[in-house]
Amino acid sequence: ELLQDLDSCRDDPVAVATCFVEKSQDFDIYTQYCNNYPNSVATLTECMRNKVLSKFFREKQELLKQPFPLGAYLLKPVQRILKYHLLLQEIAKHFDVNKEGYEVVEEAIETMTGVAWYINDMKRKHEHAVRQQEIQSLLLNWKGMDLTTYGELVLEGTFRVQRARSERTFFLFYKALLITKKRGDHFVYKTHIPCASLMLIESTRDSLCFTLTHYKNSKQQHNVQAKTVEEKRIWTHHIKKLILENHHAIIPQKILDVTNIVRKE
Repeated sequence: ELLQDLDSCRDDPVAVATCFVEKSQDFDIYTQYCNNYPNSVATLTECMRNKVLSKFFREKQELLKQPFPLGAYLLKPVQRILKYHLLLQEIAKHFDVNKEGYEVVEEAIETMTGVAWYINDMKRKHEHAVRQQEIQSLLLNWKGMDLTTYGELVLEGTFRVQRARSERTFFLFYKALLITKKRGDHFVYKTHIPCASLMLIESTRDSLCFTLTHYKNSKQQHNVQAKTVEEKRIWTHHIKKLILENHHAIIPQKILDVTNIVRKE
């Protein structure tokens, strides 16, 4: 239907833009398709391992005289939906801003940029949810609640921690920081701190170091060393953000002091 409408536009840029604006709600189906795309590829890969099914797909491709295998066509909708706003931006470059209809082109760009952003955001959340389930299945000695109760997985990384013989793998969820030790393909649970009880202290002595602790239990302190300044910046930024967002009531003064960047002397 979209293709038919675009064909009827006859190279009229305003008509093309109007087509995208009027059909903006119909692009919701792309979100579901993009989220299911990894499962589709996994299923197709599994099918191609079967000699009978693999032969069937090749014969159908030859019979239909298709130049590309099925996997290439599964990818096309994912690629296209994320390029429509670029197409419209290109149209705008060659369109007189003073000409009637320019505002429609701008509206179409805004609409399809929003669609692309939403799909990318949903894909990211879907990937994080899948990763969260994987972490849960690989976690040893964990007796707490299902990890989904801690909200979306925000960051994960491996750090050197003072007084720890080996590196620690950190998983930062929306509501809690989970600290583990890597053992083969698994993660051994060491401790966790709810974001509502988390304190962050940045060091002025070492640009790579910062300290994480439970504000009600100062003994639970972790002196962490990042690999790069950028890694430290990203982690401290998100930790500060989550500390604040997990305090909808009165924020303890200790937390306020820390989020205003408490410095170690």
